[in-house]
Amino acid sequence: MSDANARRLAVEPDRSVVVQAPAGSGKTTLLVERYIALLARVEAPEEILAITFTRKAAAEMRRRILGYLDPQREQWASYEQGIQERAHAIREKVAQWGLLDNPQRMQIRTIDSFCHSLARTMPIASQLGPVPRPADQPQRLYRAAAREALEGKDALGTSNEARQKLLAWCDHNHHQVESLIAQLLAKREQWLRIIGSNGALDRSDQDALLSWVVERTLRDARDALVAAFEKKGVELPQLLGALSEAGHWLKDNDAADSPVALLAGLSELPQPTIAQLKVWQTLADVLVKKQGGWRKTLTKTHGFPPKSIQKDQITAILESLESATDVADLLLEVTHQPDPHYSDAEWEILEALVDVLRAAAVRLTLLFAQTGQSDFTALSSAALQGLGDEASGFSDLALYLDRTIQHILVDEYQDTNQTQFRLLEKLLQGWDAEPQRTLFGVGDPM
Repeated sequence: MSDANARRLAVEPDRSVVVQAPAGSGKTTLLVERYIALLARVEAPEEILAITFTRKAAAEMRRRILGYLDPQREQWASYEQGIQERAHAIREKVAQWGLLDNPQRMQIRTIDSFCHSLARTMPIASQLGPVPRPADQPQRLYRAAAREALEGKDALGTSNEARQKLLAWCDHNHHQVESLIAQLLAKREQWLRIIGSNGALDRSDQDALLSWVVERTLRDARDALVAAFEKKGVELPQLLGALSEAGHWLKDNDAADSPVALLAGLSELPQPTIAQLKVWQTLADVLVKKQGGWRKTLTKTHGFPPKSIQKDQITAILESLESATDVADLLLEVTHQPDPHYSDAEWEILEALVDVLRAAAVRLTLLFAQTGQSDFTALSSAALQGLGDEASGFSDLALYLDRTIQHILVDEYQDTNQTQFRLLEKLLQGWDAEPQRTLFGVGDPM
């Protein structure tokens, strides 16, 4: 399917669609055109919910939609022809709604502000009571909770052995450990569901999870490298041949212990698996600098002696890839991947960290209650709880939203973001029976 046809189908408002495309490919324009197409199908603009991740993205989306709907707009780019036709077709509806004078009717919200509004609407169901205000500087509360957990002033969870083990790991640098705990508290929606409130971590599960993360990194790097070669019109066998020759040269010159010797005989890109991690890291180390970016020069240390054919080949390849900085970044990330198996010492530290984190999370909740403040993670969790679920029953607000919202658009959709995923899951509950309701998400390739 051509790019033009794919874009045309993506904005047709009769189906749910997820669009994955790299930055700069026009995803926001698709999102805006889809929104305008949906305006033609709804009875009120409030029936469309658009969720973004940042206030800047929400403001930009609102600005562009209002600009396209402006009846005084005269200049249209060639790629905006479809948007122009859709905007002209709904001029009467837009005027009847008074949308240009009342743009707040467009439900274009950040996920944080949407969750905050839900929690504010249902303080009893969300178990927040009077809804606390979002803290201006939640980092101070994170640090305070981390400090109290490390000091162990009361009996809330953490053991002295865990605290001492964690501090010893960082040479008893209390400030460093406190900073680490505070940073993790800011991202606790990513790990609270994994560690739970009690119980022990399963070591085999965590090894498997670490392996999955490493292999995903390898897969992303492999896909990006292949795509970059296709875009630049460079033959991948040229790179593999040059690397293979470099490996053979090192073996022939009494340097078989060099990691680059692993590349001797390389005829295809290694598979993105744990078994091939060392090969991937060696390949990445040859191509990118330790501080990031493509290498400018290669020496005989890497298997490329002066005036050799393979050196000329790989130098030309690296020059052609110079603008593909995102690929270089992914390869640099490959070089930093850990052994995907926890050693006994590492596992002890991880268990100690989890013990302290649990206590810090409890203390943070108490600090929120004491100060009448919160952060968006807590508000999002409260909103999700307040919506209810199929087992315990959905709240009145959830039922109201189900009747009101007919279409949802998500900017920078991330299926790894659990808060976003669970929110959408609850909002979409029961939509299978109503195919006229649609979900549209755009995001980077996963």
